[in-house]
Parts: sequence; C-alpha cells; structure tokens
Amino acid sequence: MAEQPPYHPRDAIASTTNAVLLNGAAGVLISGVQNTLAKENRGLFGLFTKTGGTIAMFAAVGGTYAFIKDASANLRETDDPWNAALGGFFGGALLGIRTGRIPYVLGFGAGLATLVASFDAGGNHWRGSKWREGYVDDVARREAIRSTRRRAYEETIEEIGEGRGKLFFPFNYLIHIGGRNIVLIDMIWGKRDLRTWICGTESGEVEGEVWS
Repeated sequence: MAEQPPYHPRDAIASTTNAVLLNGAAGVLISGVQNTLAKENRGLFGLFTKTGGTIAMFAAVGGTYAFIKDASANLRETDDPWNAALGGFFGGALLGIRTGRIPYVLGFGAGLATLVASFDAGGNHWRGSKWREGYVDDVARREAIRSTRRRAYEETIEEIGEGRGKLFFPFNYLIHIGGRNIVLIDMIWGKRDLRTWICGTESGEVEGEVWS
C-alpha cells in the first residue's frame, strides 16, 4: 500500500464562511426566480420576506457541509471521502427537517452523503481523479514534446552524414565549407524557414557560405 502523504489541518471556520457566502448567493438567485414567478406582485423585498427561507436553507446546508467535512478531517487527521459523506449527511438532513418527517431527514441525508462522497472519491471532478490539478492529457503531452524537442546534432549527422565540398540541405539552403569535413553543432529554426546553420571545423573555426 502506498504511503499516505502527511495531513495538513484545514481552517474549518474559513471554509464554512466561504461556503455560507457562496451558497447564500446561490440561494438569492433561486429566491429571485421564485419571487419573479409568483402570481402576485411581491416587490423587491419579497426576495427576503416571502422566499427568504430558500436563501437561509442554501446557506445553512452549504455551511454545515463545509464545517462537518473539515472538522471531521481535522479530528481524524485523514483526507478521504468519509469526511465528505459526513458533511453531506448532516447537510442533507437539514433539507429533510423542513418536511418534519424522520424518513425524509434520513433519506435526504443519505442521498446527499452518497452524492458528495462519490464526487470526492472521483477526485472532485466529474471526469474522475485523473482530471484533478496537475494532470496533463496524454495527447497534449505528446504535442508539447513534439513541438519543443530539438534533435541532437549527433542524430542529424548520423542521418545526413558528413562530407566534403558542397552539401545540400532541406528548405533550399546550400552550405559550402572549403574542402573540410564539417561538424553540425546546432540549428536555429524560424517559423517556417531555416534561419541559420552553425557549422564548425576541426580547428574550432566557423567558416563557410550559406545561400537560400
């Protein structure tokens, strides 16, 4: 079994505050939709006076989930889907409390716990754990290697060979080294054209002419 990374404690208060604000904002949007679809004219403040319970419920469920999840992780010193399941159960139970029936409380709690635990086990992404931060798609990785890798000059020399006199290279570039064996040191490529061939002789000098 692979060794688990060291656990880093979480700030449950900060995460709870963020969850309350975020879910409260979502509740405001839902409450606004409910207020707009009402048959009677409720006015602007009907957003809070008539359907304000929706805002409170969204904020309470989100805050409860975040607090229970992080508090459980800190107490157990383990980061696993069970923390999300606990938070989801208590958060879902709040939804069932509005009905006043125990079966609804347990049912909503179990349903939300299963949903968030499965999501957490999948790497907090709908596509699974491989899509979490740091994952690089295999196709993108190959394209990046293909676009950045530069062939070593030994490979180029082995492919085109060494010679004397005039040599013809791709892209209609002609290199003439005055009767000496050449060693291809490096090459610099432009967007579509070959800009420079840097050639050296056995004595270390650079000489020759290039025509395009």
